[in-house]
Amino acid sequence: MYVNVSTKVEPSLPDFVRSSQSLFRQKAPNVVFVPLEPIEATPKLRALHFSASGDPGGNVERITYVEGPTAYFVIVLSARSPKALEQAQPAFRQLLQSFIPMAATVPAIADNFAARVAEAKQAASSSDGARFDAALAPHIKAALEACIPPGSTDPSNLGAFSLVAYVSRDGVPNDVQVDPRTKVSTCFAERFSRSHLPVPPTHKSANGYPVLVEIRVNP
Repeated sequence: MYVNVSTKVEPSLPDFVRSSQSLFRQKAPNVVFVPLEPIEATPKLRALHFSASGDPGGNVERITYVEGPTAYFVIVLSARSPKALEQAQPAFRQLLQSFIPMAATVPAIADNFAARVAEAKQAASSSDGARFDAALAPHIKAALEACIPPGSTDPSNLGAFSLVAYVSRDGVPNDVQVDPRTKVSTCFAERFSRSHLPVPPTHKSANGYPVLVEIRVNP
């Protein structure tokens, strides 16, 4: 499971959902999103629920889009099979029942992102951190190539962005954020979130091991 946060640009939750799913379909045209009924015991959440299948990685997912005071939240349960997804549903429902959308200003979100960049750089400065960062290279390459085909000259693909995430002890990325949010960075975040990464070094953070990925796409 992981949660992505996006500042409010779209005027409504349905508009945000359409935009988010449209961006994903550009890189995974066979993905199928199916609207689902609301989850019990979550009446206070302004939320829309979907299942998703057909992405190139073969994952099946349960996705809940939540509108908060100043941000949209995308809460994703991802599994390799329908059976595994079903087994994880109770924990997903429990998360939604306890989820409280934060009220955050754009500067606060930016400050948090900067703090996470610093945290990840500090972790990478150790020898174990440097080795782990090097081990991420194939996963970064695969996620980027899924979003930008090799040899692409589309000007909209150019530019730089940064991604921060925490990696759990079993190699699952969570709390993935990118800055700035563009077609490519959003696609990359979605792909990277679905990666099964190596076991990270131990870290004092209860959230997991912090990582930073900095991407620059040149002509």
